[in-house]
Amino acid sequence: MRFFLVLTLLSSACAGIPLPRETLSDPGALLYNGYTSPKVDCFRCHNGDGTGVWGPSLVKRVPRLKAEKLAKVIRQGPGSMPKYEADVLSDAELQQLVDWLKGSFVSAP
Repeated sequence: MRFFLVLTLLSSACAGIPLPRETLSDPGALLYNGYTSPKVDCFRCHNGDGTGVWGPSLVKRVPRLKAEKLAKVIRQGPGSMPKYEADVLSDAELQQLVDWLKGSFVSAP
């Protein structure tokens, strides 16, 4: 029990940082950074800039995925990633998110 509490405190203390709202205008960026829906907060694991904190770096992963595969990953939530099913993320929001990710992370470093 104590281990779980310590792990929870550490994970919340080291959570990713969203990009500042005033710097964002794209609907996908706003969604990713937690400003559109409280249930969608990708930045917590992947950081606002996609470099990764607890989750993998999207800067490296997104360029290797086709849009359809990326949408499937978001919906199914492989590994420890949560599933963002239609009751959490509408099809239109999913498309906004995928479009922003594909436009923001176009080539791996």
